[in-house]
Amino acid sequence: MKKINHYNIIDRIGIGGMGEVYRAEDTVLERCVAIKIMHHHLSQDSENVDRLIREAKAAAKLVHPNVITIHEIGEADFGYYIVMEYINGISLSDFLYHNDKIDQERAVNFTIQILKALNAAHKAGILHRDIKAENILITEDDQVKVLDFGIARLSKNDNLTKNNVILGTIDYMAPEQMLGDDIDERCDLYAAGMVLYQLLTRLLPFKSSNTVQILFNKLNEEPASPSSINPRINRELDAIVLKAIHKKPSERWQTAEEFLTVLRDFLDQLRRDKIKPAAVPINYDLDFEEDGKNALTLKNVFIGRQKEFKRLVQLFNDVKIGRGQSVIIKGEAGIGKSRLASKFRSYAEYNKACVIYGACLYKEGMDAYLPFIDGLRDFFSRDNQRLTENDRNELVSRVRKQMPDFSLFMDRFTTTLVQKSKNKKGSTKKSQDSQLENFIHLFSLISNLHPLILIIDDMQWADVA
Repeated sequence: MKKINHYNIIDRIGIGGMGEVYRAEDTVLERCVAIKIMHHHLSQDSENVDRLIREAKAAAKLVHPNVITIHEIGEADFGYYIVMEYINGISLSDFLYHNDKIDQERAVNFTIQILKALNAAHKAGILHRDIKAENILITEDDQVKVLDFGIARLSKNDNLTKNNVILGTIDYMAPEQMLGDDIDERCDLYAAGMVLYQLLTRLLPFKSSNTVQILFNKLNEEPASPSSINPRINRELDAIVLKAIHKKPSERWQTAEEFLTVLRDFLDQLRRDKIKPAAVPINYDLDFEEDGKNALTLKNVFIGRQKEFKRLVQLFNDVKIGRGQSVIIKGEAGIGKSRLASKFRSYAEYNKACVIYGACLYKEGMDAYLPFIDGLRDFFSRDNQRLTENDRNELVSRVRKQMPDFSLFMDRFTTTLVQKSKNKKGSTKKSQDSQLENFIHLFSLISNLHPLILIIDDMQWADVA
């Protein structure tokens, strides 16, 4: 494709689930633009077309420096497209990947700009409903642009959701949105709070490969304070973030303007008084026993686990220089094994490791490789900030070349990876052995990019295979 009407295509700058984005020259107005073209197979579905038109209409209603400007929407032989302003920048997800540390002042400044865009949208009666790192662009001069209003709600009577399908991105989604309850502006503010949390810690507080587990955690667990992960964060900012992502809408910031005001006041105070970062809370007194090589047995005291955590960090340092390690964390139920693993996961991800986390389930007939499948589904998700688009595409390309049988499952990682065999007795075991070899090969490919940590929780329920 070289031309669309009076737009000369220069190159492709992005690709996503809905379509491809190209940089192009507007030959009439002599300017650079971005053109989003819906995938041809999706343009055959009227609901997808409605979503594209909705995106154009929602953004076109907003004339704001922090919202992408829409120039036109059109239809050609290949399908529908949107022409928008071209932004010389990168997505916030890529920005997070390429920047090891983001100071709290910069993180707050980004969030203020996101909230300015949301404030304008809410005043126009528009809910974005999908605020996340991938839908935010950062320019070279740190200007924020909010984009992708594809599932925005344009009015209270407007509802894109059909057949009880909840639209949005699970990790950033407010609990009431996940449950399909009535939502308002506070669901966008929750997502903005999640983005701020991620900017401060490089992590999301309720990460899991299991959607039900994420919802359970959001409804029942309290997120770790940002300063417990990144000690440079001020305690006052802790409180602001945790209020934004409170499980109850009534306990959050009620409007974008209110959230904005609090963050502006915080910045003013930070610059005026030079607030010192919070100290790391000391709450690790739990003892442990060694039980064979690299086995940690937790005692029946649930106070903390500094010694075990330090041991895991030592082993992680060995991994970073090429010495692989296997560790078993043992102990009675409720003693804190999963919590220790979760804290170590946060540490490893903060130190640029690739972490694949899966859990065994107590259920008859479950796939023996389910923990691997769930972990890989989460790892290859486009919401995984530890994996750049280039790394993801490179991995998929290598798998398709080197592991053709396994590549059939790359795009979705279904929960039944090993298909039921209709061949002779004994072929199923051969297939399972082959799949295990494929998993090992895939883990090896991933570890060539970054140190790899594979965490399997609830091993007591593992399939004997």
